[in-house]
Amino acid sequence: MPPWAAAFVFAMTIAYFSDKTKHRFAFTLLPIFVAIAGFAILLAVHNNTKLQYAALCLVAMGAYSAMPVIVCWVGCDVCIMLVVTSHSISTIASGSG
Repeated sequence: MPPWAAAFVFAMTIAYFSDKTKHRFAFTLLPIFVAIAGFAILLAVHNNTKLQYAALCLVAMGAYSAMPVIVCWVGCDVCIMLVVTSHSISTIASGSG
């Protein structure tokens, strides 16, 4: 399985459960820890290419899954804190404005 495919599946799983539970913190930490585990394996292992490839998948899964949850979390919190449901506030919070 290519690292980008593993990252896509993991990101969609994280997004689904984060939205279902309306909880962001744990679903931000989990991918970060997955990426750290992958980096630790890459730093420690130098002679096993299969394990290095698996670690590369872990790094991609963690790195590409944490950021969407963080952006969603910030966007939701800004709307709640300002008690404004305006689209422009969400756009500014996510940096896409």
